[in-house]
Amino acid sequence: MWIGTAGKRQTTVLGIRRVYGEHTGENIGSVILEWLREYDVGGDQIGYFMLDNASSNDTAVEFILKELCPWMTPKQRRHRRLRCLGHIINLCCQAFLMGRDCERYLAKLEKHYQRGDYAKVEELWKRFGCLGRLHNLHWFELEKIELALKDFYAATLLSEGKKTSLADWFSTLDCLLREINETKNHYDTIDTEDDNNFTWKYLQGCAHAAWSKCEEYYSNQQLNWQNRFPEDTDLPPAYYAAQILDPYRKWAWFRQE
Repeated sequence: MWIGTAGKRQTTVLGIRRVYGEHTGENIGSVILEWLREYDVGGDQIGYFMLDNASSNDTAVEFILKELCPWMTPKQRRHRRLRCLGHIINLCCQAFLMGRDCERYLAKLEKHYQRGDYAKVEELWKRFGCLGRLHNLHWFELEKIELALKDFYAATLLSEGKKTSLADWFSTLDCLLREINETKNHYDTIDTEDDNNFTWKYLQGCAHAAWSKCEEYYSNQQLNWQNRFPEDTDLPPAYYAAQILDPYRKWAWFRQE
């Protein structure tokens, strides 16, 4: 994506390259470097990298910028790496449905599914608390889960396509955290001696897992309105600049309580 001579944002696919070997950050970075050199793109022409939240992508950006922009400090290189908002929403939603360590369980499910071991898939699925052992007593809680998932769905739609921008980062995560917090508080206040104690505890853990996952990318520094532009934040300044430059938002987000 770039800004054309007419001042309008433009996007196009410039290349699809194959990565040979493991998809390590160094291998990915070397392929991108080769592509940038073919197009004669120098370090002073590179803006930001918007990528999924895999650690290999962190390494790839570091690898590329070290080569093309040797004058940058480690913090400056980190600030050029932007994170995919849709992927963050997806990770939060997975944590809400499946609790902590959901990535590990999903990897196991995929492994046995690819092998055709459906008995093992069913066995693993049943470990997902009430979601894996549904019966008629759980319909009330399924309704609550559905209501929570609607918030994730709305946030996903907002982050799709060309209509979204970096200016939507804070407001979307603000809304998502607020809804997750309400769900978390709902399950925290339920009597632990309830007949459906297992169900409550499971859903309580899922709500806390979703909160923790969202907070990984949206720290307490950004949650505190009095410190909404901290000097020591490691969040790329591009997110803050996008808020200020948005004609509708301007400084409103920074000043709200």
